[in-house]
Amino acid sequence: MIYELSDYESDMHEANEIYLRIIKSALICPSTGDIETLSQHELYEIKKYAVAIKAQFIGAAGKRLRQAVAVELLDVLKAAGWDITPAVAVKVAKMLLGRGVNRKMLTDRYATPGRTAAEKADFACLAELPKNALYISSLDKL
Repeated sequence: MIYELSDYESDMHEANEIYLRIIKSALICPSTGDIETLSQHELYEIKKYAVAIKAQFIGAAGKRLRQAVAVELLDVLKAAGWDITPAVAVKVAKMLLGRGVNRKMLTDRYATPGRTAAEKADFACLAELPKNALYISSLDKL
């Protein structure tokens, strides 16, 4: 399954929920349910921690969304006749994102059953990729 914008929105909602849960758990006494009075410093530390956790969730969701855009481009290139193998997919994703993506997912998606070492992908085609209109339009999405 490819990560979609609705998944991203759901992850953003979850990040906000986690942030609120952390703040709420620090402000409410577990035994009595009363609101506790905190010092400015305590409140600052709790908010700092909650923001850091929220940022982790948001960062991970952003990476998943960018990865989905890269996979979408790979699918379009494959449909346009490009020879997309797992190795080519890894290199294209790294060109687009500046980092790798889930290799197992790329292997499952782009592996060609029965392909031998003699039929390796032509990496020379990667030199043409930055000039490709599909590639250029995908950069705008990232």
